[in-house]
Amino acid sequence: VDDHINASFSYDAKTGDGLFQINAKPGFKVAIEDKGTNFAGAFSIGGFFSGTDASDMKVKDSILNDPSTVRASLNGVDSGNDMANKIIQLQYEKVNFYNEDGTIDNLTMEEYYRKLTGKIASDGENNNVVNSSNETLYNSVYSEYQSKSGVNTNEELAALIQYQSSYGAAAKIVSTVDQMLDTLLGLKS
Repeated sequence: VDDHINASFSYDAKTGDGLFQINAKPGFKVAIEDKGTNFAGAFSIGGFFSGTDASDMKVKDSILNDPSTVRASLNGVDSGNDMANKIIQLQYEKVNFYNEDGTIDNLTMEEYYRKLTGKIASDGENNNVVNSSNETLYNSVYSEYQSKSGVNTNEELAALIQYQSSYGAAAKIVSTVDQMLDTLLGLKS
């Protein structure tokens, strides 16, 4: 095997950067079969995606530019399709999904998708019902508040007319008393 690959490692003590390279000699290919160690993922070898998290994850440009670089076999042979078949079979395998409440669901991808979309729909409908109830309660309380503290313009206008009449009558009394005093004072002189 050593006759078919070139491997090298370099380390820069000043920056702390290291570089490990494996290159196949002409006519050969390098393929890494991962048996649960995540060696390839840990060293960012291969893989279909780039990005640091879900917000910027995307299919690697190298794959988008040349899809023929994707190998469907476990050993990197162009004609093999064993990896593609394993990927297809994943849809039928049950996987553990860990819930927020600590429970574990052992479901296929499709079952989990259906459960998830059902929960989203149910939560959405529950939120709509709660929102509608809250709006009804708010409107009821606001209406009651307005009836207790709000101004009824008809009642206020009637009271204003009554106060105006009372003011006019009081002014007339004051005017009459003033005339009477003038008359009384005029008699004395």
